[in-house]
Amino acid sequence: MISFINACIFGPLLPCAVFAAGLFLSVKLKFFHIRYPRKLSSIIAHSDNAGTSPMKAMSVALAGTLGVGNIAGVAAAIEAGGAGSVFWMCVSALFAMILKYAETLLAVKHRRSIIDGSKRRYTGGAFAYMQDSGHKILAFVFAGLCVITSVSMGSIVQSNAIAVSLENSFSVSPYICGIIFAVLTFFVICGGFKRISDFTVLAVPLFCILYSLFSLYIIFTNFTELPRVFGKIISEAFSLRSAGGGILGFAFINAMRYGVLRGILSNEAGSGTSVTAHAASDTDSPCKQGVFGILEVFVDTILLCSMTALVILIADNISPGAPAMVIAISAYGKFIGGVAPGFMSAAIVFFAFATIVCWSVYGAEALRFLTSDYFTSVKFSKCKYVYYLLYSISVFFGCIVSGEFMWELSDLSTAVMTLINTGYLISAYKEIRAESNVFVKQYLRS
Repeated sequence: MISFINACIFGPLLPCAVFAAGLFLSVKLKFFHIRYPRKLSSIIAHSDNAGTSPMKAMSVALAGTLGVGNIAGVAAAIEAGGAGSVFWMCVSALFAMILKYAETLLAVKHRRSIIDGSKRRYTGGAFAYMQDSGHKILAFVFAGLCVITSVSMGSIVQSNAIAVSLENSFSVSPYICGIIFAVLTFFVICGGFKRISDFTVLAVPLFCILYSLFSLYIIFTNFTELPRVFGKIISEAFSLRSAGGGILGFAFINAMRYGVLRGILSNEAGSGTSVTAHAASDTDSPCKQGVFGILEVFVDTILLCSMTALVILIADNISPGAPAMVIAISAYGKFIGGVAPGFMSAAIVFFAFATIVCWSVYGAEALRFLTSDYFTSVKFSKCKYVYYLLYSISVFFGCIVSGEFMWELSDLSTAVMTLINTGYLISAYKEIRAESNVFVKQYLRS
């Protein structure tokens, strides 16, 4: 029944709803995220690095958006929609940027100051701005779904991808893999947001650069193929097959992290999850942190996904009906030979583990919200380590069991969260526009 709901209801509904919401907010904000690229870049370059810097907060959020879909999802979109789907993925990303900006702005504006250990820091998320506007039931449902999804999609599904990859490439036992990554997970997440952000701010840029270098090496050593590739992208972009495959393929990129053909959008834009990380930033401006949300989408889709797509199209050896990961490995293998399976396995392991530690933040902060605002008799300080332990154990079980049911469950919970949050963003457009108008006037038009 869950599979039917995901495939027949949320599959076609969700991408269209999110795309429409992105277009609506882009019009209301006068496409400022496209009109001022140089000044927005300057804001990012000159951000404060003290405390939980905007870049640190974004690195945690980016760790959550990176996943298997950045590799296999792109291959699946091209296989389904042709080369033109790459064009439509990039177009869709432009609207996803404004959704991520809007929800990040609201999360920072409605964040709360808490004492974490011996230091004060910020916390918040979609559940906080929903509650502040009087939607207490929505906030409760959203936070509960966030905790559930953190365990299903955040740990079990991602650790299952790690185990399958390492077993197929290096014959590593799933049990050994489960023990290693469960221990690593517990060590990292018990350090709280600070240790997780310290990990992601170093590891995420490093591996993104490494993945980019491999991809750029292939692209530039085959630069004579680029006119053919770009010509094919443009010529196929406006065919019905490519438009449908591209826009829905854009949804499929993120869906590969949650399960094959699950119909959720890339970058978690509109889902209200990654803004939990952004809310922890020490920034003095909600709109400035929103700019880092725009950067998050740009890095995830415009850069990493586009590079993967170019490598696949340059290789031009797609076998119809082949599994998405096989298509991607085959494309890279054509240029880097036997290194490709190991390289792809390393990419899967890193992207999935980054998602695991990042989603522990989302689940823990949602649990903090529930215990402080709804179940006040339960102290978060007492139950957080229970959550960390159960979360780490779920990583172990994710390595040794089939994750099919968890794929379906996480798809369903994430779809509901996205529809709730996207609907809220549309209803809150006046608040978003008022904050943005001041920001544009002060920082972009000056």
